[in-house]
Amino acid sequence: SIVTTNIMNIIRYAIFTPGFFKSSAFISCENLTTVNLPLKDTINQTYNFEIGRQAFASCVKLQSIVLPKGTHIIDELAFYNCYKLSYIVIPAGVEQIKANAFNGCYSLDKIYYELDEIDYAMIEIDSTNTSLSLDKVYYYSKTEKTDGKWWYYVGWVPTEW
Repeated sequence: SIVTTNIMNIIRYAIFTPGFFKSSAFISCENLTTVNLPLKDTINQTYNFEIGRQAFASCVKLQSIVLPKGTHIIDELAFYNCYKLSYIVIPAGVEQIKANAFNGCYSLDKIYYELDEIDYAMIEIDSTNTSLSLDKVYYYSKTEKTDGKWWYYVGWVPTEW
């Protein structure tokens, strides 16, 4: 649609250089409630994303976010004080979550990770991110599993098995 195309153009040119959401890009965006970032741009190129410092900090109504495939770094304070953030989808390939990226996310109770627990353990997570405790993590599976905490997509919504 025209609206979607225009929004994508704004995101593409004003908010990030290819693959990088600028620092403070959405800081204190009071009415932002949900973010489902694109998996690819319009020319089908997958970026190597970095979520910049304070990119979504103090978005006090943000409830959920699906990070794009190709995200490899979540910078300092990226989601700091997003009080209502209840879940996040972290794609495979994230290598580092820097200091205080999720501090102040008091409602964060589900972390949906797109691979398994072995791969999740490989992510370098700064110790200040206490809201990312393992008891909140669900691992992706296309087939139903009953041994542990697993999830899959229904549309673009993470759903637990």
